[in-house]
Amino acid sequence: MEIVSKSGISQKRETHIGNNMKQTTTISFIIPTYNEELFLPKVLSSIKQLVSNIVYEIIVVDNGSTDATTRIAQECGAKVIVDSSKTIAGLRNLGARYAVGKVLVFLDGDVIITHEWVENIFKVVTSIEHNNQIITGSRYGIVTNPGWIEKHWFLPMTHEKARYINGGHLIVDRDVFNEIGGFTDSLITGEDWEFCMRAKQKGMVIFNNPDLRVIHEGYPKNLRQFIRREKWLGIQDFYNISTFLKSRPAIFASLYWFSGILGIFLFLYYKSVIYIIIAFIINSIFCIFATLNKKTQFPLNVIYYFLLYHVYFFARGLSLIDSLLQKHTRSGK
Repeated sequence: MEIVSKSGISQKRETHIGNNMKQTTTISFIIPTYNEELFLPKVLSSIKQLVSNIVYEIIVVDNGSTDATTRIAQECGAKVIVDSSKTIAGLRNLGARYAVGKVLVFLDGDVIITHEWVENIFKVVTSIEHNNQIITGSRYGIVTNPGWIEKHWFLPMTHEKARYINGGHLIVDRDVFNEIGGFTDSLITGEDWEFCMRAKQKGMVIFNNPDLRVIHEGYPKNLRQFIRREKWLGIQDFYNISTFLKSRPAIFASLYWFSGILGIFLFLYYKSVIYIIIAFIINSIFCIFATLNKKTQFPLNVIYYFLLYHVYFFARGLSLIDSLLQKHTRSGK
C-alpha cells in the first residue's frame, strides 16, 4: 500500500492509508508524528487497550518520517496522512480536517493515556456535548521511574494553573475548533498558546483537568536534551517584536544573556573577575524571582528549580540565536 506525501512523489497532495472511518465516531484522536517509532506503539496501544466505552478513530498525521512510524500506525488500524511540508500546527489542522468525531483529542506521538484518563473521559465528552465552549486537557504526567529533571522541573507543572492547554493533550469540540480557526499553520512553536488566546477572545473557557492524566514519555532525561527542547520551544518567541514582548521567558532570557555577555566583556576589558561575579548574581536574581513566582502556584524543590532556571534561560537565549540564523538564511535565498 502506497504512502504518498507532498514531497514530489505523487501529484496527489495528501493520501490516506486505511479505511476504518466510522460516521458514528464520537472521538477523533489526532496524533502528529515524525520518527516516533520508539514511543508510538505505546501511544496507540494505550488507546486501543483502554478505550472501550466510546466509539473512536485514530488519525496519525506524519511529517515524512524515515523510520517505521507510518507502518506502525497502519498496522494498528489508524488512518494515516503523510505531509512532509507542514509545521506541527499544520499537521494538527490536517488531521482535524479529516476527522469525523464530534470531539477532537490532540495527542503528541509520545503522550500516553492512562486508566484515570479513560475513567473520566466519558464525563468530559458529555460536558462538552452540553457546553462546547470548553477547551480542556491536562498537563503531562511523568513516567514511573523519572529522571531528576522530570521529577524536579516537569512534575510540579502538573499542578500549574493553566493559562493554556498544551497541544500534545488538548481536547476540543470540532465545531468550536473550526470556529476558532484551528492552529496557526505558520507558527513553528507556541501554536497551542496562541490558539488558546484566540479561544479566550471568543469567550471559550480554558480548563486544565488533572483527572485526565496522561504520561509524557518524551520528556528530556538529561541537561543536553533539556537545552535542546527549550531552545526549540523558544524560537517562536523571537519571531518578531510582538511575539517577543508577549513572552516573559523570552524577555528574561534576553536580560539573562545580556547580563552574562556584558559581564564577560567587562571581565576581558578590565581583567577583573568581579564583573563575572556581578553578572552571576544578577542572573541568579532573575532565577530566584522566576522560582518564587512558580512557588506561589505549586509545590516544588526550590533549589533544583533555581538551578534549572539557569539552564532554562540559557537555552531560551539560544533560541534567539537560532531565530536570527533562520532569518538570515531565509533572507539570503
